[in-house]
Amino acid sequence: MPAPLQNIIRHQTGNNLDKKNLHHWRGRRSLNTEDVKQLRLAALERAAITLERAFAHDPMLTWIFPDSDKRSLSLRVMSRVLLQYGVRYGHATESNDGRAVAIWIPPGRTITVGGMIRCGILAVPFSIGVRPFAQFIGVHGVMQKFHKKYAAEPHW
Repeated sequence: MPAPLQNIIRHQTGNNLDKKNLHHWRGRRSLNTEDVKQLRLAALERAAITLERAFAHDPMLTWIFPDSDKRSLSLRVMSRVLLQYGVRYGHATESNDGRAVAIWIPPGRTITVGGMIRCGILAVPFSIGVRPFAQFIGVHGVMQKFHKKYAAEPHW
């Protein structure tokens, strides 16, 4: 089993992977496999919850939102905007009624300010706070510079 997968399992379960535990995890699936399809608006809230849970312990987001309750609410608010953007201007896909989610921006397209405004970004600072919003935008700007430098070729 690859080391990153072992680290994910260890993080999610608190278990170290000895031979006994490794055998248990090899054949385990956390979701039934279902076709990946375009995100339906009916599944948008479930998809926002999925993204909230997926990023709840992300170090950057823990720094921006140290309080776990505030982080949970804030991630859900921001996820709704990003999912709306994906539905309108890229691709937002889901499986298992929104319990598996991905947001894709096609090669050659960028996230635009106008598109983000139409998806509700202007309301976000009022929901999550101006300072955390500014921190998030600042970190995103730094990540974009790295992205342009190290992943300059067209990709999804």
